[in-house]
Amino acid sequence: MLICHKDIANYIDDGLPKDKVDGWRGISGRFEHLVLSNNFHQMYEIISSTINKKKKDGQIFKSNTLRYLRSYFRQQRRIITFRAKMLL
Repeated sequence: MLICHKDIANYIDDGLPKDKVDGWRGISGRFEHLVLSNNFHQMYEIISSTINKKKKDGQIFKSNTLRYLRSYFRQQRRIITFRAKMLL
């Protein structure tokens, strides 16, 4: 989802090289355009749902990261224990 205050095509500057202009036009064609005219309630709903999705993704990332770190530190603890036994 892309939320912007004007159509993507309006971001194209006349001073850009042709390949850049074509690139922007190609990107613009990938989106379904939905125009919201002064319907602030609808705009806030869309933005809110996007933020909530990112928050869920963040929670999943945090959970996966914590699981990885716990596993990593358990492994490191085993290695340190093994090395200590080797020294004795």
